[in-house]
Amino acid sequence: MSRREDWARRLGIASTLVLLATAIVVGARGKTPPPQARVPASTVIAASGRVGVVLIRDGAVVRIDRQSPPGRLIIPRPARAPWPDGLAVGRSRVWVSSQGLVRGYAVDDRPVRAFRVTASNPLIMAEAGRVLWAATPWADRVLGGDLRGRPVRFAAVRLPCQARFLTARGGDGWVLCDAARRRALLVRVTPGVAPVVVAELPGRARGVSAARVFVWALTERGLYRLDPRDQRLLGPFGVTPRSTELAAGPGRVLTLDEDLGIVLERTPAGRVHTYNVGEGARALAAASRGFWVTVGDQATPRFVEYATP
Repeated sequence: MSRREDWARRLGIASTLVLLATAIVVGARGKTPPPQARVPASTVIAASGRVGVVLIRDGAVVRIDRQSPPGRLIIPRPARAPWPDGLAVGRSRVWVSSQGLVRGYAVDDRPVRAFRVTASNPLIMAEAGRVLWAATPWADRVLGGDLRGRPVRFAAVRLPCQARFLTARGGDGWVLCDAARRRALLVRVTPGVAPVVVAELPGRARGVSAARVFVWALTERGLYRLDPRDQRLLGPFGVTPRSTELAAGPGRVLTLDEDLGIVLERTPAGRVHTYNVGEGARALAAASRGFWVTVGDQATPRFVEYATP
């Protein structure tokens, strides 16, 4: 081998090493971080179910209705990102997602299940009838997993719109999503069955919540009530203009206007009551005797008893 060929070979090896090192550094740092890395640690999410009322705050997961004062810790704040980005409270489990990985916790806070749903996306979730439904916000599909399976296997259901909010009732998932021409579609998804659009509502989607009997949907045009037994839809019912949170409780539904700090309670009989909870309120969750809401910059949990029986 001549000296010129030897130098060319060495130069080629050096160039390859430089390119490889550059690729490793770029891959480790990432020019565009995944969606989970942009989920702030201050994210506040609340959900309620038979297990109780659970809150994600500052990266920690807390059950807030089992102690006085509230604050029983379930999962401590992670040392670093990714933070918890999704929450669902089911019949006997609390489901917490982080970067597409879902962990289930029992009533005594023991981790009992862990499985991956998506590669890396944050999730909206809901459980009912031993089926866990999960979707990535703004995606056109929802995933349903039978929790009785070992392992849990998820099947995708294609949606005719972009998923925004998700709830569950009796094993079925109910997705409220945005569609063209500033419409919201309420879609019923059942394992092994094609999705059914049960209602087309005016305005952008703002929330959906299922109670024992009815499914409630909130758009920027108002509040709607669907009876799944006969597909009868009523509404719109009046809400405050900037209502962005929705929670269905026993015999009532609640909407939260974060700007005004007002929670509006409505019963199926038409009774309406207004609660002034203060500015900065968010993360609304309904319980049996009242509702929980976080207030202030520190997202302090506050319990308010129902004024109507």
